[in-house]
Amino acid sequence: MDFGKIFGPALRYPLNSKLFLILFLFSFCMILPVMIHMPTGVEQTLNVSELKAFFRLFVPLWIISFFVGNFLAAFFFDSASRYLPKMKYGKLKDSFESAKKRYFSLLATQILFFIIVCFVFCVTFLIFGGFSLLTIPFTSLTFGGVPAIVSLGILLGLFIGVVTSVAAVFLLFLSPVVCVVDKLGPIDSLRRSFNLIKINKANTFVFGIILLIIIFSIGFVGVLPSMIYSLTTGNVVRGFNAGMILFTIIQLIFGVYTGLFNYSAQVNYYHSLKKASPIKAVRKKVKKKDRKRKR
Repeated sequence: MDFGKIFGPALRYPLNSKLFLILFLFSFCMILPVMIHMPTGVEQTLNVSELKAFFRLFVPLWIISFFVGNFLAAFFFDSASRYLPKMKYGKLKDSFESAKKRYFSLLATQILFFIIVCFVFCVTFLIFGGFSLLTIPFTSLTFGGVPAIVSLGILLGLFIGVVTSVAAVFLLFLSPVVCVVDKLGPIDSLRRSFNLIKINKANTFVFGIILLIIIFSIGFVGVLPSMIYSLTTGNVVRGFNAGMILFTIIQLIFGVYTGLFNYSAQVNYYHSLKKASPIKAVRKKVKKKDRKRKR
């Protein structure tokens, strides 16, 4: 697979000023209330009342970010899909209309995705962690007052639960893209992502590694100014002040770029997978299995 053709257009996609401004304004509006309520003193710690105030602020912001963010995800997935064939941006109006039509399907896909990942974690944790509880009557060794086998079982359950959850995310992470680009329902989107990635595990792993390296590299550049300031002056910029606003804007610029890049890279990779592994072939395999079951 030619990853240059995937990441090349993805790196150019965020350079559209209108798309960039849309995501930048949304991100800035989400982070501004946090900046305003952030303590200004370097030594200042949060007491219980301040923690409650942050919690009351965070929950509404998270809800707004989740619901509005899903609409923007549908918008940018559609826009990136239109950009890919001729490297020309489509009309924002068309992507906006598509986002309105696919919003609830994408929302349901995201929720179902989250439920599946949590279910996989809980089941594997209970199987491997809960199994240790059955061995309590057969062991007298303790660790900090807790049977050692239980402590080891819980650690093993947590480890395997995390591994299986990451595997589930790995196999299903393209489902939002599928939902928007191919206009499928939640279950079909998850199934198609699973089928495509299952037969392209190596390419998907390489894609994920390259994607993370690029995102972290660009994001690190955005954090550098505040890091250099802190190291050279010995001060940490906190609170709602000119310095904090400036460094936040710098970080947002690079963060928004990586966000748009991520949308486009996923769309480009999905289109590449479809070319390398046509959906028809996947459907044929499913049909053959269904026929065998009926027989």
